[in-house]
Amino acid sequence: MSYIGKQPEFTQYPSKFFDGDGSAMTVTLDYAPPNDAALLVFIDGVRQDTSAYNCTGTSCVFTGSVPSGTNNVQVVHMGLTVDVAVPADDTITTVKIQDDAVTAAKLANSINTEIAANTAKVTNATHTGDVTGATALTIATDAVDIAMLSATGTADATTFLRGDNSWAAATTDARYVYAYLETSHQAVSSGVDTLVQLNGATQSHSAYNTGTYTWTATADDAGIWVFIAQCSVHYDSSNGDESKTYIYLNDVKSSGAYAWTWTGGTDYLRHYTFSQQYLVSISTSDTIKMYASLTAPSGTINLFSGDVASGPKANSLLGFKL
Repeated sequence: MSYIGKQPEFTQYPSKFFDGDGSAMTVTLDYAPPNDAALLVFIDGVRQDTSAYNCTGTSCVFTGSVPSGTNNVQVVHMGLTVDVAVPADDTITTVKIQDDAVTAAKLANSINTEIAANTAKVTNATHTGDVTGATALTIATDAVDIAMLSATGTADATTFLRGDNSWAAATTDARYVYAYLETSHQAVSSGVDTLVQLNGATQSHSAYNTGTYTWTATADDAGIWVFIAQCSVHYDSSNGDESKTYIYLNDVKSSGAYAWTWTGGTDYLRHYTFSQQYLVSISTSDTIKMYASLTAPSGTINLFSGDVASGPKANSLLGFKL
């Protein structure tokens, strides 16, 4: 047979028979009814009013004597309380829980206490130790020690922390350069600043280039340096005057030495030496060059290299770090 609409569903009405014993007996049911009216009780086929019995749990007590008989007492349950089984682990999904259904009342007291304590820490925390304060936090004095630094290298008694955040070995080696004009004279045009071709060098490291006649500071050269520029001048036919020597810092002329000779027309002072000292603050990649400017009324002007290759270095630039 077919149905219009939803097919009806049927349930069971559990029934149990007992033997009457002629007393106000007590019977034990298989299920506890929610109240006395949830039962249909029959004695010898006659339905009894709810006043004929009282049920507590699964124990049902008759208020009067029950006639003796075999299976002459029947108790029928009008329905059963549905037992919702405990869900298996990981079977309740998020969509099965209504929004805002889980409230503080549904949580264990210990959880609520911990939430309240955590909220207090966020809003009213007072920190002690390396970081102190409540709302505005302050790093305590002396809290940042070597172990907290992220610098590369090894920190010990032989190293120091460089500006590039690395531990480097401290050096006590002297930093110096001695460059000089070697083996041949250098001709100079009158009244022109001329780069002195110091083509030989003795130095603590390879900062001076004898091909470009340039000293270029390395990272370890940064600091205060003293430079002494010396010129030895030779005029072949007449006296010279207004002889000058300079150093150029990053290709910019500095103040220089000035030698002025005048002999009143007598040609006999044609070879002399003069020098100038400079105190320079050097940074990494700075360059130093030595220049000369010599003036003569006529003839050839030379920067004198020395008597022999191994002899005195008449034109030279001496520099050392303080």
